[in-house]
Amino acid sequence: MAKTSELLDAHALRKRLERLQRVLEANRRISATLQPEELMRAIVRAAAEVTDSEQGAIARYDPETETLRLEIAPWLTHTRRSAISLPLDNNPMGQAYRSLWPVLGEAQPELEARNLLAVPLVVDGAALGVLCAVNKRENEFDKEDVLVMEHLAAQAAIALENAEMMHQARQGYTTLAELDKMRNDFIAITSHELRIPLGLVLGHASYLKEILDDGEARQQSETIEKAALRLKQIVEDLSKIELAQSGTAVLRTQSYDLSAQLHSLLDMHTAPANEAGIQLSSQIPEHAVYITADPNKLFVAVDHLLKNAISFTNAGGLVQLSLLEHENWVEIQVADSGIGIPAQDLPRVFDRFFQVEDHMTRRHGGMGLGLTITRTLVELQGGMVSAESIEGKGSRFSIRLPRQGWGASAE
Repeated sequence: MAKTSELLDAHALRKRLERLQRVLEANRRISATLQPEELMRAIVRAAAEVTDSEQGAIARYDPETETLRLEIAPWLTHTRRSAISLPLDNNPMGQAYRSLWPVLGEAQPELEARNLLAVPLVVDGAALGVLCAVNKRENEFDKEDVLVMEHLAAQAAIALENAEMMHQARQGYTTLAELDKMRNDFIAITSHELRIPLGLVLGHASYLKEILDDGEARQQSETIEKAALRLKQIVEDLSKIELAQSGTAVLRTQSYDLSAQLHSLLDMHTAPANEAGIQLSSQIPEHAVYITADPNKLFVAVDHLLKNAISFTNAGGLVQLSLLEHENWVEIQVADSGIGIPAQDLPRVFDRFFQVEDHMTRRHGGMGLGLTITRTLVELQGGMVSAESIEGKGSRFSIRLPRQGWGASAE
């Protein structure tokens, strides 16, 4: 008798190990996909396999009807499956969902089930749904079936949640990509369509300014011309961004003296800075500092940084343009003693149309494109732009560029 008992125990242990191995193999298959529909089909196949059942099913909670709906039930047609609504009471699947415990069920005619084992799919103490094994091939479901189903359900619940999160993220990325394309298309079309009427306004405003003798009328024409020039600058800024981000911008690189270019920029901004009561200084080497880059695009990038610094610095403040030399790269810095940038806004200052100040109360104008253009034109040349700031004390923007250029051929 003792020998017979030992043989039975060994057989039961071997059977348990085989079942656990099947669960592990099923878990590996489940972990191999993140497509929700494919994943659920893999889970119900695994449930049937590890419990030696005819079928498996997954039901999810429907908040509108406050019932469980079958997501996957391969033996039922889509029409029949869609018509089945399982209450949370007096139903083994509903009981498993509510109690978060496995439930053994007797015959369920609407599911064509002689018997079933329902196990909740639980993540962080909340049920995502219910996993079922339906119609045990031999005998009835037992404790071993409950054990392996709990193991399977624990892995399946995590896999389902991950798949849903990935699906939602992909949908979000797709939506963002579509919105970004719409925005880029709008910018491209708008900037193109505005050029002709703007040219006409500027042309007529300039003509009227030249022929009008009346002082007030001449002043009005100058106001129109200034407003049109401002609008023209906005259109050109939009075009720069659109060309760079669409990949159609062309770099015309050459070796040139960056030091001379920065001195020229400094001279250009001296008068506006003086008018605003701002001291403009520099730390730029007097000797030539040669780099290989697109001089026009770099000129625009630094120009926007200087405009930004002067705009956001109050009278009596200081703006400084510096050029630092390193072995393989150079660094251009624009520092100011202006209003500074709040810490929570600093990561977004290079985003298109982002304004640090509230759009209803801001005093400094602009569309939030200057820093975006700077970053775009610098990154196009293999460089990088960074910002550091203390609110109320000032900001410093830095451009780092390789001396020998990057990723572009001269034209």
